[in-house]
Amino acid sequence: MEELELLKKILDQELGAENRYVEHINKIKTPIIRKLLKDLKAEESKHKRQILKIIKNLDRKFDDKKYAESDKIEEERPGTEDFILVQALLETDKEAEEEAMNSYKEAAELTNYSELKTLFIEFKNDEEIHLKKIKNLIDQLSLFNR
Repeated sequence: MEELELLKKILDQELGAENRYVEHINKIKTPIIRKLLKDLKAEESKHKRQILKIIKNLDRKFDDKKYAESDKIEEERPGTEDFILVQALLETDKEAEEEAMNSYKEAAELTNYSELKTLFIEFKNDEEIHLKKIKNLIDQLSLFNR
């Protein structure tokens, strides 16, 4: 796959991750869980900006309007939490992070450019850290649902 097309595919993946985290944050009330997801969303946004910068250097006419900042995160609101819903959302996030890890591993293998290979491996490692944080939170929440 040509590098530019590979980068565009990854850019869309990062945009999807960013939007998914915003959606999940807005469904969750527990501040500590929201904070973790906000941190993960910020890292996905950083990945998106890095990829976008590379794409724009390769294709000066690239239309980046759809990659603007994702939907806004709503203010925290008090209330009781449905931890079954939270676990379901986190399971979705876990699966998406696993897919992202595999996608970056594959991208690193596909590119012939050492700078991109290094970047993709760095992103894969970031996604692996995200996955560990989500799994840890899922494990902690499962203690409450026994």
